Amino acid sequence: MDRPGGLDPSRDGKLGYHLGMSLKTVLTAKDPVLLGAAKSMLDAAEIEYLVVGENAASVFPGGLRVRIQVEADKVDEAKELLANLATDDAPEQE
Repeated sequence: MDRPGGLDPSRDGKLGYHLGMSLKTVLTAKDPVLLGAAKSMLDAAEIEYLVVGENAASVFPGGLRVRIQVEADKVDEAKELLANLATDDAPEQE
């Protein structure tokens, strides 16, 4: 069964991206420990997310930034949750 907004509930906390979804970047980082912490925090808060670039970053460790994106209506909640993480954020991207 699909959830509103085209989310796929079988993806274990991660967004099943569908055309037309409005996603915003809430975290950009290179550090895999930081990314793991952020994903755990979002999972605990039941905020679904999409990780962009994680596979490429595993091939080129430390060289590529990975982005965590959430649906537009969850941006404020996710940013507040992740605010205390020490990040190497880049400007928000869509």
